[in-house]
Amino acid sequence: MAAAKKCDICGRLYEEYNVKQSKDNFNGFMLLNIDYKGSYFHGPAYDCCPNCIKSILEHINSLTKKEE
Repeated sequence: MAAAKKCDICGRLYEEYNVKQSKDNFNGFMLLNIDYKGSYFHGPAYDCCPNCIKSILEHINSLTKKEE
């Protein structure tokens, strides 16, 4: 049995998911500071429960659709 993790957004406990290396299945995020050369510096990583990551991705998708 996998250890429970705590969502950094809502605080709910959840079991690990999407632990395989995949560019299509996210279970957290990290904010970046990108300079003019394309180099980046990262902040902390945020672990997210399935509900929060779904909500975050839906919000990001809604923002990008407005530009089309």
